[in-house]
Amino acid sequence: MFQCRCKGSLSFMTGVGILAICGVLSCSPKISVYVHDKEVREPFEKTFTAKEVDSLKVTATNGEVQVSLAPKDKEEIGIVAEKVVRGEAPEADLRKYLANIHVTAKLVGQTLVVEGKWDGKEPQGISGYVNYHITAPARLKFDLTAQNGE
Repeated sequence: MFQCRCKGSLSFMTGVGILAICGVLSCSPKISVYVHDKEVREPFEKTFTAKEVDSLKVTATNGEVQVSLAPKDKEEIGIVAEKVVRGEAPEADLRKYLANIHVTAKLVGQTLVVEGKWDGKEPQGISGYVNYHITAPARLKFDLTAQNGE
């Protein structure tokens, strides 16, 4: 059995760590590091009366959905939808793309349907999504979908 005398040294451990990281990064096609990406954000806030609403449906393609319960005496649904555009373009250019993300909230029957969509096709190297932070009464039925987010 071979034993390395440098096994306990800091340089040995550093070397093993670097090899492990390089092995993971080179063997795993799913790991992506976007070190040059910039990001711009724009919040959109809206409050709805919840009296005629019995369910809330939120669909997020790439963003996250967070829900907090409103105090018992509040019959309101508060939505903060944060539009986010990310890419390797200058921030001023990215800011222009925020207008391509449209957040809608409409009452369909007794369901408030909330979703964000990119108008047209996303340019190469640019991505956009919406993060939702919602406060709603506990009595509502929730249908929350995040396809690529939390």
